Amino acid sequence: MSEYTPVDITPPELRPSALAHHVPDWAEAAPTPADVHDWEQRQASALVPFELDDRGWPLHPQGRTGRTGRNLGRWGENQAADPIVVAGTGDQRRVLLITRDDIHVEAITGVRAGSLRG
Repeated sequence: MSEYTPVDITPPELRPSALAHHVPDWAEAAPTPADVHDWEQRQASALVPFELDDRGWPLHPQGRTGRTGRNLGRWGENQAADPIVVAGTGDQRRVLLITRDDIHVEAITGVRAGSLRG
């Protein structure tokens, strides 16, 4: 049986050394899940239920993904909304797509739910 060795996807700006100097506006300052103190509240309000492992790190609800680390602003669930932008009518109708920086494929535009203002 081979040992599970997921790839760490944490970008440089979210590694502990960078967080000590500058925290992006969209990211919490906790360098590891052990530094998060409101897991019970986060789990209770999650749209998709998730558990924590023996170290206190959040587990993907669908199981192993081959990835570890942090590539989003918060540890645990990061809610998002994806607007669909359509222009034109009939045969001239078009849908706006973006190319994602992380996986370099086309996708529907996205907005983090925390950045939505209503």
